[in-house]
Amino acid sequence: MKLKAEKKTILKVEYADLEAFAESVYGGNLEIPAIEETNNDVSLEYTVTGEISKWNLSDAEKIRAGFYPHYCTGLVLDLLCFDGRIERGDYVIRVSW
Repeated sequence: MKLKAEKKTILKVEYADLEAFAESVYGGNLEIPAIEETNNDVSLEYTVTGEISKWNLSDAEKIRAGFYPHYCTGLVLDLLCFDGRIERGDYVIRVSW
């Protein structure tokens, strides 16, 4: 039997680097481990399309004002892409402190 696996390109980012970058663009205080309620030594995976759904417009405006709602890391990435700051793709955010 052979393991089914897929090769793909990912963009790996340390959580602190994403926090600093988002804060430099939108202001505020992004704390990914807290807003995602995650443990140490985990990886968070996101497919970034740069598309903001109508259901996320309110939270997107909060982020642009420097306020980061719970569980918004994926939206932060999509908003950064929408605003032309990062490229589309598959991101792995490494959380380790």
